[in-house]
Amino acid sequence: MTLKRRILISALNRIFRKQPEFLEKIEPSFVVSSVTDNGTDFDINFPTDTNLDEIWENQFYRINKGVNSGFNYVKTIGTDLITSEGLQANSFPTNLDFYNLDVNLLELQVSQAITYAERITNNSFTGVKEFTDFCNGTGTDIVLLKRKKIRSITTIQIVDYYYLNYFLPAVVNPQDLDESYYKEKGIMRIIPRTSILVNNVKFFPRKPLRVIGTYGYEENEIPEDVFEALSLITTAKLLSEDANEDGNLSTFSIDGYSESYSDPEGRFLNLIKGNMKSYRDWE
Repeated sequence: MTLKRRILISALNRIFRKQPEFLEKIEPSFVVSSVTDNGTDFDINFPTDTNLDEIWENQFYRINKGVNSGFNYVKTIGTDLITSEGLQANSFPTNLDFYNLDVNLLELQVSQAITYAERITNNSFTGVKEFTDFCNGTGTDIVLLKRKKIRSITTIQIVDYYYLNYFLPAVVNPQDLDESYYKEKGIMRIIPRTSILVNNVKFFPRKPLRVIGTYGYEENEIPEDVFEALSLITTAKLLSEDANEDGNLSTFSIDGYSESYSDPEGRFLNLIKGNMKSYRDWE
Protein backbone atom coordinates (compact mmCIF):
# COMPACT_ATOMS: atom_id res chain seq x y z
CA MET A 1 0.00 0.00 0.00
CA THR A 2 1.36 3.42 -0.92
CA LEU A 3 2.34 5.93 1.74
CA LYS A 4 -0.40 8.35 0.60
CA ARG A 5 -3.04 5.65 0.92
CA ARG A 6 -1.81 4.58 4.37
CA ILE A 7 -1.87 8.18 5.61
CA LEU A 8 -5.33 8.77 4.18
CA ILE A 9 -6.73 5.63 5.80
CA SER A 10 -5.21 6.64 9.15
CA ALA A 11 -6.69 10.14 8.84
CA LEU A 12 -10.14 8.81 7.92
CA ASN A 13 -10.10 6.56 10.99
CA ARG A 14 -9.29 9.58 13.17
CA ILE A 15 -11.97 11.67 11.51
CA PHE A 16 -14.78 9.11 11.58
CA ARG A 17 -16.11 9.92 15.04
CA LYS A 18 -16.43 13.59 13.99
CA GLN A 19 -18.77 12.58 11.15
CA PRO A 20 -17.69 15.29 8.66
CA GLU A 21 -19.97 16.09 5.75
CA PHE A 22 -17.70 14.58 3.11
CA LEU A 23 -18.04 11.09 4.64
CA GLU A 24 -21.04 10.20 2.48
CA LYS A 25 -22.12 6.67 3.38
CA ILE A 26 -23.89 4.59 0.75
CA GLU A 27 -26.93 2.73 1.99
CA PRO A 28 -27.57 -0.05 2.82
CA SER A 29 -24.80 -1.75 4.79
CA PHE A 30 -23.33 -5.00 3.46
CA VAL A 31 -22.98 -8.21 5.46
CA VAL A 32 -19.47 -9.70 5.55
CA SER A 33 -19.33 -13.46 6.08
CA SER A 34 -15.52 -13.84 6.41
CA VAL A 35 -12.09 -12.47 5.49
CA THR A 36 -9.67 -14.94 3.94
CA ASP A 37 -6.01 -14.78 2.88
CA ASN A 38 -5.70 -15.39 -0.88
CA GLY A 39 -1.90 -15.59 -0.78
CA THR A 40 -1.33 -12.05 -2.04
CA ASP A 41 -4.04 -9.91 -0.49
CA PHE A 42 -7.23 -10.60 1.45
CA ASP A 43 -10.70 -11.52 0.21
CA ILE A 44 -13.71 -9.98 1.94
CA ASN A 45 -16.43 -12.54 1.30
CA PHE A 46 -20.11 -11.65 1.12
CA PRO A 47 -23.14 -13.99 1.12
CA THR A 48 -23.97 -15.61 -2.22
CA ASP A 49 -25.65 -13.34 -4.80
CA THR A 50 -24.67 -10.12 -3.01
CA ASN A 51 -25.08 -7.31 -5.55
CA LEU A 52 -21.72 -5.57 -6.03
CA ASP A 53 -22.68 -3.89 -9.32
CA GLU A 54 -22.48 -0.40 -7.81
CA ILE A 55 -19.06 -0.96 -6.21
CA TRP A 56 -15.89 0.19 -7.96
CA GLU A 57 -12.17 -0.33 -7.58
CA ASN A 58 -10.46 2.18 -5.24
CA GLN A 59 -13.76 2.86 -3.48
CA PHE A 60 -13.38 3.31 0.27
CA TYR A 61 -15.29 1.24 2.80
CA ARG A 62 -15.38 0.83 6.56
CA ILE A 63 -15.69 -2.44 8.48
CA ASN A 64 -17.61 -1.56 11.61
CA LYS A 65 -16.33 -4.08 14.16
CA GLY A 66 -13.82 -6.87 14.71
CA VAL A 67 -10.08 -7.14 14.10
CA ASN A 68 -10.41 -5.43 10.70
CA SER A 69 -12.52 -2.51 11.88
CA GLY A 70 -11.74 0.79 10.20
CA PHE A 71 -11.36 2.22 6.71
CA ASN A 72 -9.75 0.50 3.76
CA TYR A 73 -10.21 0.51 0.00
CA VAL A 74 -11.33 -1.90 -2.71
CA LYS A 75 -8.37 -3.23 -4.67
CA THR A 76 -10.29 -5.58 -6.98
CA ILE A 77 -13.83 -6.91 -7.26
CA GLY A 78 -14.85 -10.54 -7.80
CA THR A 79 -17.99 -12.64 -7.52
CA ASP A 80 -19.42 -12.12 -4.04
CA LEU A 81 -16.11 -10.71 -2.83
CA ILE A 82 -13.71 -7.78 -2.91
CA THR A 83 -9.96 -7.86 -2.26
CA SER A 84 -8.01 -5.46 -0.06
CA GLU A 85 -4.59 -5.01 1.52
CA GLY A 86 -3.54 -5.04 5.15
CA LEU A 87 -6.33 -7.13 6.73
CA GLN A 88 -6.40 -10.18 9.00
CA ALA A 89 -8.09 -13.46 8.12
CA ASN A 90 -11.09 -14.26 10.30
CA SER A 91 -14.47 -16.01 10.08
CA PHE A 92 -16.51 -13.69 12.29
CA PRO A 93 -19.54 -12.11 10.55
CA THR A 94 -19.71 -8.32 10.60
CA ASN A 95 -21.04 -5.52 8.44
CA LEU A 96 -19.39 -3.09 6.06
CA ASP A 97 -20.33 0.35 4.73
CA PHE A 98 -19.18 1.76 1.41
CA TYR A 99 -18.50 5.49 1.07
CA ASN A 100 -18.73 7.85 -1.85
CA LEU A 101 -15.47 9.80 -1.54
CA ASP A 102 -13.48 11.93 -3.97
CA VAL A 103 -10.25 9.96 -3.55
CA ASN A 104 -8.22 12.25 -5.84
CA LEU A 105 -9.18 15.30 -3.80
CA LEU A 106 -8.44 13.53 -0.51
CA GLU A 107 -5.05 12.30 -1.69
CA LEU A 108 -4.24 15.85 -2.84
CA GLN A 109 -4.61 16.89 0.81
CA VAL A 110 -2.20 14.11 1.78
CA SER A 111 0.29 15.27 -0.86
CA GLN A 112 0.14 18.81 0.51
CA ALA A 113 0.77 17.52 4.04
CA ILE A 114 3.81 15.53 2.86
CA THR A 115 5.17 18.49 0.87
CA TYR A 116 4.82 20.74 3.91
CA ALA A 117 6.59 18.21 6.14
CA GLU A 118 9.42 17.75 3.63
CA ARG A 119 9.90 21.51 3.37
CA ILE A 120 10.14 22.25 7.10
CA THR A 121 12.29 19.21 7.90
CA ASN A 122 14.51 19.53 4.81
CA ASN A 123 14.04 15.84 4.15
CA SER A 124 12.30 13.53 1.70
CA PHE A 125 9.63 11.03 2.73
CA THR A 126 8.78 10.00 -0.83
CA GLY A 127 11.95 8.31 -1.98
CA VAL A 128 15.69 8.92 -2.29
CA LYS A 129 16.54 12.21 -4.06
CA GLU A 130 19.65 14.12 -5.05
CA PHE A 131 20.73 17.25 -3.19
CA THR A 132 23.25 20.06 -3.51
CA ASP A 133 23.87 21.95 -0.27
CA PHE A 134 26.15 24.84 0.60
CA CYS A 135 27.65 25.05 4.08
CA ASN A 136 30.66 26.64 5.76
CA GLY A 137 33.88 24.84 6.56
CA THR A 138 34.93 24.80 10.20
CA GLY A 139 38.71 24.58 9.98
CA THR A 140 38.39 21.12 11.55
CA ASP A 141 37.63 17.61 10.34
CA ILE A 142 33.88 17.90 11.16
CA VAL A 143 31.00 19.75 9.41
CA LEU A 144 27.31 19.59 10.27
CA LEU A 145 25.07 19.12 7.24
CA LYS A 146 21.67 20.80 6.77
CA ARG A 147 19.66 17.60 6.53
CA LYS A 148 19.41 14.08 7.91
CA LYS A 149 18.95 10.66 6.35
CA ILE A 150 21.90 11.17 4.01
CA ARG A 151 22.23 8.13 1.76
CA SER A 152 25.45 9.03 -0.04
CA ILE A 153 27.90 11.90 -0.58
CA THR A 154 29.52 12.01 -4.02
CA THR A 155 31.24 15.43 -4.15
CA ILE A 156 32.63 17.92 -1.60
CA GLN A 157 34.06 20.97 -3.30
CA ILE A 158 35.68 23.95 -1.56
CA VAL A 159 34.31 27.10 -3.19
CA ASP A 160 36.56 30.12 -3.84
CA TYR A 161 39.73 28.41 -2.66
CA TYR A 162 42.77 30.50 -3.57
CA TYR A 163 46.46 29.88 -3.01
CA LEU A 164 49.09 32.42 -4.10
CA ASN A 165 46.47 34.12 -6.30
CA TYR A 166 45.68 30.90 -8.14
CA PHE A 167 42.28 29.20 -8.03
CA LEU A 168 42.51 25.56 -6.95
CA PRO A 169 39.55 23.21 -7.41
CA ALA A 170 40.19 21.79 -3.97
CA VAL A 171 38.05 18.90 -2.78
CA VAL A 172 37.61 16.62 0.17
CA ASN A 173 37.51 13.07 -1.12
CA PRO A 174 34.17 11.48 -0.04
CA GLN A 175 36.10 8.24 0.50
CA ASP A 176 37.84 9.98 3.42
CA LEU A 177 34.51 10.44 5.25
CA ASP A 178 33.14 8.26 8.02
CA GLU A 179 30.19 6.91 6.04
CA SER A 180 28.21 5.55 8.98
CA TYR A 181 28.61 8.88 10.81
CA TYR A 182 27.06 11.07 8.12
CA LYS A 183 24.32 8.52 7.45
CA GLU A 184 23.33 8.25 11.11
CA LYS A 185 23.94 11.81 12.33
CA GLY A 186 24.06 14.06 9.28
CA ILE A 187 27.62 15.07 10.19
CA MET A 188 30.63 14.82 7.85
CA ARG A 189 33.73 13.60 9.65
CA ILE A 190 37.04 13.04 7.86
CA ILE A 191 38.93 9.81 8.46
CA PRO A 192 41.81 9.98 5.94
CA ARG A 193 42.21 6.84 3.87
CA THR A 194 43.27 8.06 0.41
CA SER A 195 46.69 9.20 -0.71
CA ILE A 196 47.52 12.87 -0.17
CA LEU A 197 47.16 14.82 -3.41
CA VAL A 198 47.91 18.48 -4.09
CA ASN A 199 44.24 19.42 -4.25
CA ASN A 200 42.93 16.82 -1.81
CA VAL A 201 42.61 18.24 1.73
CA LYS A 202 42.23 16.41 5.04
CA PHE A 203 40.17 19.06 6.85
CA PHE A 204 37.38 21.49 6.00
CA PRO A 205 38.91 24.97 5.43
CA ARG A 206 36.94 27.96 6.64
CA LYS A 207 35.47 28.39 3.18
CA PRO A 208 32.06 27.74 1.63
CA LEU A 209 31.55 24.10 0.73
CA ARG A 210 29.43 22.62 -2.03
CA VAL A 211 28.21 19.15 -1.00
CA ILE A 212 26.44 16.86 -3.50
CA GLY A 213 24.80 13.52 -2.70
CA THR A 214 21.53 11.74 -2.10
CA TYR A 215 19.14 11.76 0.85
CA GLY A 216 15.68 10.77 2.01
CA TYR A 217 13.46 7.88 3.07
CA GLU A 218 11.89 5.24 0.92
CA GLU A 219 8.16 5.12 1.64
CA ASN A 220 8.47 1.85 3.60
CA GLU A 221 11.18 3.36 5.85
CA ILE A 222 9.15 6.25 7.31
CA PRO A 223 9.60 6.39 11.12
CA GLU A 224 6.39 5.79 13.04
CA ASP A 225 6.40 9.23 14.70
CA VAL A 226 6.75 10.92 11.31
CA PHE A 227 3.88 8.84 9.94
CA GLU A 228 1.72 9.83 12.92
CA ALA A 229 2.53 13.49 12.39
CA LEU A 230 1.62 13.24 8.70
CA SER A 231 -1.65 11.56 9.67
CA LEU A 232 -2.47 14.35 12.14
CA ILE A 233 -1.65 17.10 9.65
CA THR A 234 -3.87 15.43 7.06
CA THR A 235 -6.62 15.04 9.65
CA ALA A 236 -6.43 18.74 10.50
CA LYS A 237 -6.50 19.71 6.82
CA LEU A 238 -9.51 17.52 6.05
CA LEU A 239 -11.47 18.76 9.06
CA SER A 240 -10.49 22.34 8.30
CA GLU A 241 -11.79 22.00 4.74
CA ASP A 242 -15.00 20.44 6.02
CA ALA A 243 -15.43 23.20 8.62
CA ASN A 244 -14.86 25.91 6.02
CA GLU A 245 -17.60 24.41 3.87
CA ASP A 246 -19.93 24.02 6.84
CA GLY A 247 -19.17 27.49 8.20
CA ASN A 248 -20.17 26.93 11.84
CA LEU A 249 -17.14 25.41 13.58
CA SER A 250 -16.47 26.83 17.05
CA THR A 251 -14.48 24.04 18.74
CA PHE A 252 -12.26 21.18 17.69
CA SER A 253 -10.80 18.21 19.57
CA ILE A 254 -9.01 15.04 18.56
CA ASP A 255 -6.68 12.60 20.31
CA GLY A 256 -6.68 14.64 23.52
CA TYR A 257 -6.09 17.95 21.73
CA SER A 258 -8.78 20.64 21.77
CA GLU A 259 -9.15 24.26 20.70
CA SER A 260 -11.86 26.92 20.60
CA TYR A 261 -12.14 29.51 17.84
CA SER A 262 -13.35 33.07 18.17
CA ASP A 263 -13.02 33.99 14.50
CA PRO A 264 -13.01 32.00 11.24
CA GLU A 265 -9.63 33.32 10.16
CA GLY A 266 -7.75 31.68 13.03
CA ARG A 267 -9.28 28.21 12.93
CA PHE A 268 -6.82 25.32 13.01
CA LEU A 269 -3.76 27.58 12.76
CA ASN A 270 -2.50 26.60 16.21
CA LEU A 271 -3.52 22.99 15.67
CA ILE A 272 -1.39 22.66 12.56
CA LYS A 273 1.54 24.35 14.30
CA GLY A 274 1.10 22.02 17.27
CA ASN A 275 1.14 18.92 15.09
CA MET A 276 4.51 19.89 13.68
CA LYS A 277 6.10 19.70 17.15
CA SER A 278 6.73 16.00 16.65
CA TYR A 279 8.67 16.83 13.46
CA ARG A 280 10.89 19.30 15.24
CA ASP A 281 11.49 16.88 18.10
CA TRP A 282 12.40 14.18 15.60
CA GLU A 283 14.55 16.49 13.51
